[in-house]
Amino acid sequence: MGRAELGPEGAWDDAAYQRLRQIAHGFFRGLPASQTLQATALVHEAYIKLADHDLRVSDSAHFVSLGARTMRQVLIDYFRRSGTQKRGGDRLRVTLSEVTRPLMAAPEDMLALDAAITSLATQSPRLATVVELKFFCGLTTDEIAQELVISTATVEREWRRARAWLRTQLDG
Repeated sequence: MGRAELGPEGAWDDAAYQRLRQIAHGFFRGLPASQTLQATALVHEAYIKLADHDLRVSDSAHFVSLGARTMRQVLIDYFRRSGTQKRGGDRLRVTLSEVTRPLMAAPEDMLALDAAITSLATQSPRLATVVELKFFCGLTTDEIAQELVISTATVEREWRRARAWLRTQLDG
């Protein structure tokens, strides 16, 4: 795939591409080996979706953030199409402790977490964005603060609030 420009010069550069591949590999950690979608295909699918829209991308970090969010959406669509169903009772266990890299235990957990984040976004879009940037993009508190133009204390506070809210939603 060629490196088409998206947004300002260099938004889609080799560093952004490699970062998206790392995030994509993190999404697949812990998933069954039988699933057929691959990390590179996920990155390329996300790029195609982003390129179809007239986006205003400020820099490479912003592009990576949008790319990670789009990859999450592509995965959710993939799991829904493949007919993934919840197994093993009515309680899903999704750990939302401090995360250093994106990680999912199973497709059904990803679907449950996506539904919870979507619900959270209707109540507090910024809390949902903090979760996406922290959990799916693997950004640090400082990077999130810079991306959202808020203080690190605010990011930490909102991450705690979002985790507590998501726990109550996922625990039923």
